[in-house]
Amino acid sequence: MRRRSGMLASAMLPALVLGAWAWKALAQPLSVDEPDNPLLREPLWECGLFNGAARLPQYNGSDEYSTYVVPLPYFLYRGEVLRAGRDGIKGIFYQGEHVGTDLSMSGNPPVSRDNKARTGMPTPGALVEIGPALKVSFFHRDAPDALTLRGSIRAACSFDVTDDMRAAGEGFRSTLDLAYNNRSLFEKRQLRFGAILSADFIDQEYSDFYYGVPRAYATESRPVYEAGGGYAGFGVSAHATKQLSRRLSVGLFAKWINLEGAAFEDSPLVKTRNNTVLGCALIWQIAESKRFVTAPTGEEP
Repeated sequence: MRRRSGMLASAMLPALVLGAWAWKALAQPLSVDEPDNPLLREPLWECGLFNGAARLPQYNGSDEYSTYVVPLPYFLYRGEVLRAGRDGIKGIFYQGEHVGTDLSMSGNPPVSRDNKARTGMPTPGALVEIGPALKVSFFHRDAPDALTLRGSIRAACSFDVTDDMRAAGEGFRSTLDLAYNNRSLFEKRQLRFGAILSADFIDQEYSDFYYGVPRAYATESRPVYEAGGGYAGFGVSAHATKQLSRRLSVGLFAKWINLEGAAFEDSPLVKTRNNTVLGCALIWQIAESKRFVTAPTGEEP
């Protein structure tokens, strides 16, 4: 029973982590009155079913990929102080005209025990990250399009879901993202799209979690390696969401990750310096609030 529950958790986590891009944008309401711009009208809450599929590397730098197909229920809430949705439940610390702060959450699914580069080594479990984020919007918050610079620092915690749910701290990760989201160009076709440029930075403990090789697990082809912290690569991603009907929408996502110059670039566990992530989703909205709020555009779809 323990192994079965661990396998279920391992299968669900990738969709919870990577399916976020296809969900409708979370929105903090700026007014409960009827908004001037209909593009920014969002229900206070909504729920439905997210059916996602994603192909992603087992970890950045791995040349082995895993594919996940998981249906999941979702719930979005766009409150003035509390929001719930793509990043889980979080509070709004501060929201100004162009600057805001909140919680940032991310994570990675567990590495497969069949990973060839790590044969004979313990494999990293599921990783969950949480920490504060600062966002700067270059457009007015009532504009239908958004250009946002976001910096975050998150503490990482690993979970071994197949072995008594063991948890351990794994250091810190910091990201700097420049995100553009467009709602107005294809308004009549009910299509939204966006792009993100991102750079990652990690400390030594986080780096060693994925890329270190202890002496006990060293081989002729896999020498001892102590990973260092610092720059951890950059990514370029694009995403689009098409409204098929009032209740049904479809999303597509693609990301390229490059590790040239990363602090752990010469680790024997890094088998490629370029990775791609591909995903798609079908989102069915089952119910929504009759009350609508005005939403800013600084969140990713």
